Amino acid sequence: MMKKSRSVLTGFLGCFLVGVVATGKNVSQSSDSNLLIHRIAERMELFPEYSDWEAYVITRITEMDKNWKPKKRTIIHKRVRSVGNTRSEDILHAVETKKDESKDVTEKYRERARKAEEKAAREEDNKDKNGGSFSVNLEELFPFSDDRRDRYDFKQEKDDILGGEKVHVFSVRAKEKTEKMWEGKYYFDTDDLLLLKFELSPAKTPRFVKNAEMAMTFAVGPQGHFIFKTVKMLINGGIFIKHIRMVYEEEYSEFNVLEHRPD
Repeated sequence: MMKKSRSVLTGFLGCFLVGVVATGKNVSQSSDSNLLIHRIAERMELFPEYSDWEAYVITRITEMDKNWKPKKRTIIHKRVRSVGNTRSEDILHAVETKKDESKDVTEKYRERARKAEEKAAREEDNKDKNGGSFSVNLEELFPFSDDRRDRYDFKQEKDDILGGEKVHVFSVRAKEKTEKMWEGKYYFDTDDLLLLKFELSPAKTPRFVKNAEMAMTFAVGPQGHFIFKTVKMLINGGIFIKHIRMVYEEEYSEFNVLEHRPD
């Protein structure tokens, strides 16, 4: 399932940090936990693979002041299509609110989307010429699979409640502390072992980042695929006088897997 399912976060995931304290039992000391991890990996492999999708997306970008109170908020409604490694956005409506005054910024974000798509196309072309480029997919954020498990330490915590459902909780730490390795907490439905949510961070704080957080929630789509529902990222960092304090959120609906790529 994970190998082809591209995450919406490609291009954003290089600069986020969250602290997660693991207090449960160590997997290496628990055969029950080891068995559960194996069952989780098997469960996720049952989902059909896919790479191309489209969805209706509401994006909320909130810029914060130094006291972490909102100073500007932008809400963008759009239709998103991800084909191969390229994400395109059809901006339907965008409104920016600052000091209780709102203005239409639809054209501004349409222009940004156009430039982002052109840039992505150039990077894809360079990747073909140079043999690769940096990207992040869901497989890289899921450490429970057989081929990634030995890179992490696992601790199973006490079962919890998430959205009214009982969940298994694992705290996962990367053995190699680099900016490209991810760690945090994972929440699985106790009945069918479906991954419902994770909260992740780079194992090593990226340069110029003071604090950051990232979380995603998931569901089974109407076509039987494993899909994402929400994305939330917080970033606090910057260089010299330019400081960024921002919360970035996306909510997905009408998620449709494209079985065949359009011409």
